[in-house]
Amino acid sequence: IVKVLRFFLPNHSASQQGPTVDTAKHIGGILMSRVSTQVSCLIICMVTLLPTFNILRYPEQDLSLLFWTERLDAIMHYTDESERKTELAYLIDDMKTFYDGMAYEPYRLEYTNLDGEIVQLWHSVTPTRVENRIKIESGDVSVA
Repeated sequence: IVKVLRFFLPNHSASQQGPTVDTAKHIGGILMSRVSTQVSCLIICMVTLLPTFNILRYPEQDLSLLFWTERLDAIMHYTDESERKTELAYLIDDMKTFYDGMAYEPYRLEYTNLDGEIVQLWHSVTPTRVENRIKIESGDVSVA
């Protein structure tokens, strides 16, 4: 390696017989400088470019589940019994449309009635990974 690198060093002439200790130190210093510069550039690129690939994945703070939970709670508390079924159908359709094409969506809507019973208003496939299950509650309503 030393013989090959000697051709690329500007301070060496062809008349030198062999690498000396000074030449080895000089080559070592140059190699260390180049490698550390390349590693530094690689780290800077990784720190700045890699997070951009995750922009289209899960948002860091998604408050949409809280919104749907509060909207469901408002429907359950402030609408008449006759209008409630229609409003729930509209809410579920809006929610499905909102989450259509996203990598995540709610999978269960529940309501606790006055008797303390949990009534399931809507459900779909439960995520298999426990880490992907989130439950948001607002009043007597929960969205998971």
